[in-house]
Amino acid sequence: GALAVSNGTLSLAAANAAGNLLVTGGTLSASSLASAGTIGVSGGSASLGSVSAGAATLSGGTLSLAGGSTLGSLDKTGGSLLIAGAGVGGQLNGTGDVALGGVARFDLSTSVSSGNDRIASGGSLSLLDLAEVNLNLLGGSLSNGEYVLVTAAAGVIDPLVGLGGVTITGVAAGGSRQTIELSSSVTPGALSLVVAGSVASLTWTNAAGDGVWRLRDAVLDPDDTVPGNWQAAGNPGGLLTQFYAGDSVAFADRDGIAAETVTLVGELSPGALTFANTAATTYTLAGDGALVGVTGLVVSGGGRVVLGNAGANSYSGATSLTSGTLELGRAGALSPASAVSVSGGAADAAAVASATAGAVTLSSGSITGTSGSLAADTLLVTGGLLDANLAGPGSLRFEGSGKTFAYGRNAAHAGGTTLAAGTLNLSGAVTGALSVASGAQLNLSGTVGGQHTHAAGASADVAAGGSAAGGVVLSGSLSAGSTLVSAGSLAGGATVGRNSTLTSAGSLAGGATISAGGRLVSSGSLAGAVANSGTLRFAGSGDVSSASVISGGSLVEKTGAGSVTLSGQSPAIATLALQQGRLVVTTGSGASWQNTLNS
Repeated sequence: GALAVSNGTLSLAAANAAGNLLVTGGTLSASSLASAGTIGVSGGSASLGSVSAGAATLSGGTLSLAGGSTLGSLDKTGGSLLIAGAGVGGQLNGTGDVALGGVARFDLSTSVSSGNDRIASGGSLSLLDLAEVNLNLLGGSLSNGEYVLVTAAAGVIDPLVGLGGVTITGVAAGGSRQTIELSSSVTPGALSLVVAGSVASLTWTNAAGDGVWRLRDAVLDPDDTVPGNWQAAGNPGGLLTQFYAGDSVAFADRDGIAAETVTLVGELSPGALTFANTAATTYTLAGDGALVGVTGLVVSGGGRVVLGNAGANSYSGATSLTSGTLELGRAGALSPASAVSVSGGAADAAAVASATAGAVTLSSGSITGTSGSLAADTLLVTGGLLDANLAGPGSLRFEGSGKTFAYGRNAAHAGGTTLAAGTLNLSGAVTGALSVASGAQLNLSGTVGGQHTHAAGASADVAAGGSAAGGVVLSGSLSAGSTLVSAGSLAGGATVGRNSTLTSAGSLAGGATISAGGRLVSSGSLAGAVANSGTLRFAGSGDVSSASVISGGSLVEKTGAGSVTLSGQSPAIATLALQQGRLVVTTGSGASWQNTLNS
């Protein structure tokens, strides 16, 4: 048969088999498609697992195939082909002919021999309609040598002489010390990317005195004779040089300079960027330029670095802070494509209203931001101090066996909060859901707005000023339960699982469900219906009353010196056990009967 997708989203489970696939719009995804007939994509997106298919045509949209997939033939006139997904090198095998047209995209590593996208064809290769080769660099600068992009057992037909008419994108446009060219003749029957030349390692000197960081202009300086603001490694005191795309650059202390502003001009794509300045020097990046490409950003010397340039930083390498201070001087200073690692020093977002980042990891040091908020895809805290407001769709996770974490700000992120291991002292506010893993301890003096869930083996204390508004779930099993002791406010109801105990000396609203073997001990106020299949115990020395309807036919106990009045219309209470104090049970409208037990 045939499967056609023109809009919406269709997800196929693993090991599905299909006939011909046609995608003209919408989204088709399969985690592991065992086999398929022909594949045609002219719009939308088709993301497939490892497949063995016949002819594939791609004229628009996106076709993503797992590494190791096999096609009978491939005719690409448009659209985007992803091998092993974006950002991962993989091989696509073909038993027949391959025709590449439009834009061909390849993920490339720093090694010419491994970790790269490659198409291996058993037939011929046509490059007649190829217009652009887009390179997605997975590391730093490309290594010298030959990157084989496509092999064809039957040879290359319609080769473009020198492939000079094909545009190479994804690497710095001009201004590189390396030459990067396409060739269909270096390796017979292959399309290759040939890289020659070497990048340089540079240290900032500001010798020109203008504080400008720009790309070397080949038009104004065709012979590379104009001195620049950089000193090449291995050439101390020698000739100064301009910055070329792909060069690794470093900023260090300079004699007599306590603070220096570096003005970025245009899009700058270093191979690596390191700030090794100590506390004696502060560097501020300014100007309309931006940091782009595969570079990372490392702050390691103990000094202060301010990201204040106005350009849209989009570098994809990691942002690493091991010592010193990285200050976000404006909203959007961090690249959203960069993973951020703080293992020492301080990441300071106090000066901005908002900051956006990719995956963020805090293992030591601190992340602060008292006035604005940090929106990260994910935020993992394994150590250090998190003292920043949070926003955005991402998630927050604390994880450190034997460690104690503290959080006192406003976490308004939408992705939920997890305490996976260790102890969390939460005095701030978590807007969304919070889950506590087995063996972890939560001490809540702040607020949780979403559902508050405990795995079997977890424990929590809610202080008198603490509150959980979205409901509490205590999970349990035959072998273990969870515990929560609360002097605060619990709203949204409570679910008490097997072998679990909820002790509430404050308020509990929204009712409760108690499983067999579970226990709810209340010495405060209780509102809402109670479905009791375990034990409901009223404790404490004060006098309280509850209109809760109690069902389930299980044990209701009274301990403590105070008096408890139950006025709800409870259909079935199997056992009333008075151990201490006074228990008054009133049922029916107008109190049709009353049973008073005195100790």
